Amino acid sequence: MMINEKRLLERFLEYIQIDSESGGEGAFAGRLKEEFGKMGIAAAQDRVGEHAGNLFVSIPGNEEQEPLLFTAHMDTVVPGRGICPKIRDGLIFSGGDTILGGDDKSGIAAVMEAVQVITERGLDHRPIEILFTVQEETGLNGSRGADLSAVRSRYSLAVDGCGPMDEIVTVGAGQANIGIEITGRAAHAGNSPEQGVSAIMAAADAVSSMRLLKIDEETTANIGSIMADNPTNIVCSHVKMAAEVRSRSKEKLDRQVRHMRDCVENACKKHGAGFRFDTTYPYASFRVEDEAFLGLVRSAYERMGVQCKCGATMVGSDSNILNEKGIVSIVVPTGMTNPHALTEQISVEDLKFTAGLMLELMAVS
Repeated sequence: MMINEKRLLERFLEYIQIDSESGGEGAFAGRLKEEFGKMGIAAAQDRVGEHAGNLFVSIPGNEEQEPLLFTAHMDTVVPGRGICPKIRDGLIFSGGDTILGGDDKSGIAAVMEAVQVITERGLDHRPIEILFTVQEETGLNGSRGADLSAVRSRYSLAVDGCGPMDEIVTVGAGQANIGIEITGRAAHAGNSPEQGVSAIMAAADAVSSMRLLKIDEETTANIGSIMADNPTNIVCSHVKMAAEVRSRSKEKLDRQVRHMRDCVENACKKHGAGFRFDTTYPYASFRVEDEAFLGLVRSAYERMGVQCKCGATMVGSDSNILNEKGIVSIVVPTGMTNPHALTEQISVEDLKFTAGLMLELMAVS
């Protein structure tokens, strides 16, 4: 393998020590742009984010080969400032008071290392396109706002998975976000409670009648918050709730949303309350079955000595948005475990494997 393991590790450790919580990716984007420049590659930056935009790179290559778009996101979740990485027994982890930032700087480091090997060795390679996005963690905002009109690739790999190293994600869930407002009628809770309509009681009835958490193997639903700020001597007149539904089936997602709305409507009718039920759909589900693309990916894994399998996820990624925009996209794992947690870690071997896989996908065998 031509991957420079020492350089790859140093690169990753440097990347995760550059603060880039969502909305604050400017310094990291600047660093990547500078690295591309040193390799003689121009990186364009858009204005999707408030302080930093997506980075896009196009590297001309062998036109007999299928172009590929490689994506990863520059932002991290919180707490992601002042990360102090440590290495023990081949594992990289944080000091315990922050996340590690392997989500998704492991993917970016792997892509950057593969590109550097190709450029410094002058390897024959397919046309390569790279999209490093902002604000993925806060709603896939970078990829959603990206102008992809200049992208030539039909296929894309989001180097952003946390499953087994031999499992590519070809099926992803869509999501519905739900905002519920229940309006009752205030009354003095001591003197005349019977004149009031308790929004809390209506909300409780609604939630207790809902199917929630794991609905089936493809569908989940959750109430994330219930808010009512009222003194105890007044019958509560207003409740807000926030919920979500996820499913790898659009039919099941829509069915669960309707079920939850019906529960709210029925409870409010019972108690004489009013309600609003607002639904937004930040991203749709996807299912990739393009055998030409999957065969290309499997062949790269086989050259790495691994037989890969196809898997599914309930977690949103830039692949959801790219598939919506007409670019067939799957998610590739990087080996990160416990992402978004203070116990997040990644092994040096998995980081090296991911970089090697990126090189196999880019270079012409």
